Amino acid sequence: MNIIDAVKSGKRIRRSSWKSKDYWNPLNFDLEDILATDWEIEERKIEITESEFDEIILEVSKTCEVYHLALIKVKERLFDK
Repeated sequence: MNIIDAVKSGKRIRRSSWKSKDYWNPLNFDLEDILATDWEIEERKIEITESEFDEIILEVSKTCEVYHLALIKVKERLFDK
């Protein structure tokens, strides 16, 4: 992906050729970075166990029944029950 498309995503970006896990700093780039086509968009990944999700459902159930029921439906889809 080129830098223009990567920046348009609005997410953090980095070049796949970089050995470090650093992300692009717009104040520190060179011509090679601008012309490169190996830009990647950061995809955020969240990991949660079923028991952690159950704790969230329990806390939400104390405040809002609608969200509580919605989270139960989400849990069924996430954990294939």
